[in-house]
Amino acid sequence: MLLAALDDELLVLLACRAAERLVLGAPSAGAGGGPTSDLARATRLAMLIEGSSGLGEGGPLWIDPDACSLAADPDLKAAVQARLARAEAAADDLVAENCAALERVAQALFAARSLGRTEITALVGRDAADGELPGKAPAPA
Repeated sequence: MLLAALDDELLVLLACRAAERLVLGAPSAGAGGGPTSDLARATRLAMLIEGSSGLGEGGPLWIDPDACSLAADPDLKAAVQARLARAEAAADDLVAENCAALERVAQALFAARSLGRTEITALVGRDAADGELPGKAPAPA
């Protein structure tokens, strides 16, 4: 998988926190949560990128993810936090650019309690039908 695709996945995982920040002024405790939370998944993905994929800022590197702890490796922790911060900033920008679509989806969810892909695509716009994030250029082929 290309680094750009992994970074896009980080952005998606952090988009809920970005939406909470935009709407509520700060992320809620639910934006972090336990080991299956989006933040935990984003942290694991950033750790994979930085420590064992060979795609991190430090260049080619492989650290056994099962034997590594961010608490025990301050350099890896700093690299992971920096990557998460960049992804979070990109998520903030994307959510802000698509605030009107976010509001439409929120209103529809409030009214219907659940939405399918077709309904969300209609609310968000044509970009979502192509599998692209609204406001982002398509990934290179």
